[in-house]
Amino acid sequence: MNDIAAEAGVSRQTLYNTFPGKTEILRAAVRLKMEEGLDAVRARWAETGDLGARIDAFFTHGAVTWFDAVHASPELAQLLDGMHAVAFEEMAEGKARWVAFVEQGFRDAGVRLRDPEISIGEIADFLFTAAKSAKDASASRPELLSRLKVIRQAVIAMTEGA
Repeated sequence: MNDIAAEAGVSRQTLYNTFPGKTEILRAAVRLKMEEGLDAVRARWAETGDLGARIDAFFTHGAVTWFDAVHASPELAQLLDGMHAVAFEEMAEGKARWVAFVEQGFRDAGVRLRDPEISIGEIADFLFTAAKSAKDASASRPELLSRLKVIRQAVIAMTEGA
């Protein structure tokens, strides 16, 4: 906490007034990074209604950004592995915000599904979950991009007129 307060240029007491402990700081950091990514996707989506471009922006500011960050810093990878239990609730809430955003974005783009038994919400959840799984399972950036390409094509194949 001393290091964080020093880096932030505030007293320890000011830091503790906002964040009672390290757990709350980790949760706030997760929330901040997820919201920054969501804001970047939101800005890109405002520029296009094309489904493929929207999916690409989703991947770029989500899975690819996190993959690059983790592979650039082994310390970040260790931190993320260790904080899953601590920030699980925050990550679940962040996922819900991302999925809701994707669902609404697809609706705004006029996405219609070929199978009436699948909902836009299910597609949004699939996109998020598949991208996260691809990120977690990929050993290299080319491998990640290849997996994301398949996910993109799968989502597009499930739609019509988008």
